[in-house]
Amino acid sequence: MVKKTLSVCMIVKNEEKFLPKCLESLRNEVNEIIIVDTGSSDKTIKIAEEYGAKVYNYEWKNDFADARNFSINKASSEYILVLDADEFLDHNTKIEEVILSGKDYYVLKIKNNMSNGYVSYHQAIRLFKNNIGLSYYGKIHEHLNIEEFTNLTSEFGDVLIHHDGYTQEMYKERDKYNRNLEILLKETKEFPTGYNLFNLGVQLKVGGKPKEALEAFKKSYFLSKEKVYVPYLLYLMGDSLLTMGKLEDGISLIKDATKIYPKYTGFYFMLGNLYSQNNFLLDAEFAYKKCLELGEVEYFQTIEGVGSYLASIKLSEVLQRQGKLLGALNHAISAITEKKNFAPAISQYINVLTQSGIDKNAINENIKKVFPMNNSKEMLLLLGVLLAKRSNLLLELITEFNLKVDEQLLFIALLYGNKYDEAYLYLKDISVFKGEYLTDILSLAILRNDRKLRDEIVLQLDLVEEEKEILLEILDDGNVDYTKLTDNVSKIIVKSISNFINMNEKEIFIKMANGLSRYGKVTFELSKQAYLLGLSEYMINILNSIESKVVNDNLFSLQGDIYLASGNLSKAIQVYNELYNKTPNYQHLNNLYNFYEKINDTDGMNIILKEMSLNDLSMLQGF
Repeated sequence: MVKKTLSVCMIVKNEEKFLPKCLESLRNEVNEIIIVDTGSSDKTIKIAEEYGAKVYNYEWKNDFADARNFSINKASSEYILVLDADEFLDHNTKIEEVILSGKDYYVLKIKNNMSNGYVSYHQAIRLFKNNIGLSYYGKIHEHLNIEEFTNLTSEFGDVLIHHDGYTQEMYKERDKYNRNLEILLKETKEFPTGYNLFNLGVQLKVGGKPKEALEAFKKSYFLSKEKVYVPYLLYLMGDSLLTMGKLEDGISLIKDATKIYPKYTGFYFMLGNLYSQNNFLLDAEFAYKKCLELGEVEYFQTIEGVGSYLASIKLSEVLQRQGKLLGALNHAISAITEKKNFAPAISQYINVLTQSGIDKNAINENIKKVFPMNNSKEMLLLLGVLLAKRSNLLLELITEFNLKVDEQLLFIALLYGNKYDEAYLYLKDISVFKGEYLTDILSLAILRNDRKLRDEIVLQLDLVEEEKEILLEILDDGNVDYTKLTDNVSKIIVKSISNFINMNEKEIFIKMANGLSRYGKVTFELSKQAYLLGLSEYMINILNSIESKVVNDNLFSLQGDIYLASGNLSKAIQVYNELYNKTPNYQHLNNLYNFYEKINDTDGMNIILKEMSLNDLSMLQGF
């Protein structure tokens, strides 16, 4: 069979960072490279010419379709592949084999590499026959005019395009947001199509405007029936409602969406997120398990991992919150196995090990086994996770590999590596500390009983003057009216005292937690941190001794969880029954279900499941 010829058409401007990688991926794959430059002032044109591209100048008109059409009109091959400079072909791609089938156009998969290791996928027509009348329309997110034809042939092409331009750094650097929003606002005003409104919603959501995004999505939905992007549109509507805190509306919407698209894994992932945020933990658990059962999404726009590693991480989190640590650990390990270089997976693995009460040295050995560092990128990733965790392994790695790190990071490593004197010396050489490290310094000041340092740090905290005075009074063991304890002050107290757990200074933590037992909210948060950081058994005496007036349902429920985790089943069921008899709600039924699951009482579990399924928001009826 005669080989078919292929032209690549691109529009570019100041793409010297990306263009070499893109053009290198085209070697031996194409017959012709068409570069349309819209006004580059860097080395873009020179790079293009080095790769043998035909370069044409074009006056930018804020119209992507016009620029695309200009580029494809310059192509002379039988087929055209459209790429952007921040895209490149997967190394396994063999386009010449794809176009042997002779279809008029091919839908290709595009992998969007985003910040922090997250990935999304979408499909688009990027490969099509030349000279059959196909052209672009739409000033942004331009489309081929395939709907004008009735006899075109097509198929999904086995081609993967990687896209690197969606990282936060690149998006900000190239000011894509403002440019795209301006064009989209104008385009949706002139042509309020479902597709234009969908893209406007996406842009608004990226810009942190979920309410405005939701309105655009709603308008888009009623104009987009049967469109391929509709499942992802509904997913984003649910995510917007989640961001806005409208959890019940989000659950209702996504439950309805599952009836239309029962195999779209993303809906169950979003349901899990909504349920988890609403403390419907058993529903969240079952939703994430459904994700793993369905697997990854095919042929629709989606987030990578909703049917694999992301679902495993989220499932591990909700299992951990229910005290099901063995299952949580297994799913955390699954996530790391599926996506090794992904910080949330490593972080969750450490979370579960820590809550299990495993010795810190054993945790460190486990981390090294599941995450062997083969290069500097992996080393930096692990350092970032360990910094966030305030792990003593941080100092061990810096020392073992003789790493050069900045003084503030070294301070944190020394502090949590129990090198307090050395950490203290570093304070003198650093004039301004990052705000995120101020509570760490406050913890060191408390540890050393250094009132001068303590007072200096409190002055630098992001608090109003009255809050600073209250914080100092509490740290001086003053009896402050609990109604004056603001959320900001409570968070700083909890963070600075919880740091002692990570320092392995349990006695200091217990002493300070005891001293604050009259503040119910602080005691609850400290107890929760102790529970999550593997120190829960030390909190039982404190929880038993605090004044009844500061005990609320959340604190009492946590006490039951600690009893259950420690194997004190009689105390646990006593607490759970008392809570349910007092307030028969979903959360307290969830506690009872976990208890019966712990003792393998299937009849008890089924009774509780039936009771929980009566809640209008629950999806447990389907399991």
